[in-house]
Amino acid sequence: MQQGELPHAKAIQARDTAVKLDIRGISKRYGAVTAIDNVSVQVRDGEFLTLLGPSGSGKTTLLTVVVGLTTPDDGEVRIDGKAATYAPPHERDIGMVFQNYALFPHLTVFENIAFPLRMRGRSKTAIAAEVKRVLDIVELGHTADRLPRQLSGGQQQRIALARCMVYQPSIIVMDEPLGALDKRLRDTMQVEIKRLHSQYGITILYVTHDQDEALALSDRICLMRDGGIEQLGTPHELYFEPRTVFAANFIGDSNVFHGKVRTVSGDSVVLEVAGGLLIETGAPKAPVSAGDPICVMVRPEHVRLMDGGADGCNRFTGHVESKLFAGSMMKVFCRSVGGIGLQAKLAAARDGRSLDSARLALGWNREDVVILEEGSAS
Repeated sequence: MQQGELPHAKAIQARDTAVKLDIRGISKRYGAVTAIDNVSVQVRDGEFLTLLGPSGSGKTTLLTVVVGLTTPDDGEVRIDGKAATYAPPHERDIGMVFQNYALFPHLTVFENIAFPLRMRGRSKTAIAAEVKRVLDIVELGHTADRLPRQLSGGQQQRIALARCMVYQPSIIVMDEPLGALDKRLRDTMQVEIKRLHSQYGITILYVTHDQDEALALSDRICLMRDGGIEQLGTPHELYFEPRTVFAANFIGDSNVFHGKVRTVSGDSVVLEVAGGLLIETGAPKAPVSAGDPICVMVRPEHVRLMDGGADGCNRFTGHVESKLFAGSMMKVFCRSVGGIGLQAKLAAARDGRSLDSARLALGWNREDVVILEEGSAS
């Protein structure tokens, strides 16, 4: 074993696919309010799973059920195949990292990290060795004698993570751990957390409402809405293949169009949106007929400038309502004569003149059109 490696760590290529955390049919009600409604999800050993969703979606309630702070009304929680639904928190072998760090202000970094080991009756020799090991892992060995107030916000969060890792819990739960940091520190800590997870194969259950954070860190994302699971999949699946309007709108920017099927031919469908816009897409998973309602999405980064006119399918002509410069790209908001709005993310020219026109002809490929479930519109 290499120095600084966790005893139970595994290389990503050899990661065990066994289920570490099994959440089965969990429901929780507070009077007439249903906070969680029959939620089931499995977290594999060594996986980074993020619970993502807006406030009130149920992600924090589900987290408290997992760690043992809330008892569900229905369902069960199993850890390593063993029933844990009614086990007290200290018997679940779960470590927690909080948004506010929760470090003891009067204890040094060494003593903060040593605390959970002292509570478990470890010897002084073992404590010294383990604290040094995790401080080396988070690359903060030089801070052992400092107090928390002498550290930056990013350093404090790394110490909180080290304190959680030192007793090698079966699962690490992180509840909005980067919410109190500024953007630069959040970006730095995302890289740090990703590195630790990838290098040491830690099983992590992460809670956030930040879509970019979820996309950057997760192996899979559990997108929650109104106490249930809206969609569960990889970041790539949720971004490029959202199933519902809610998922498309919550993760990333999107152009969502509601229309009716105009023609169905072979492997393609043409829909007409109010205002005359024609959109062609591939064959839907469920059969459709002319006149059926249909909903589709096009990501703004898939919209491009067209040299010619905007006749035919997947072509849009509109006047520019606003432009936002975002470094390498320009966010352009257009509206057609028929009142249809469209957002595009276009490459920003150095001289800034390429998008000076008051009217733009835009278009996109059929392959970039995603059919959504109309019933989940929000």
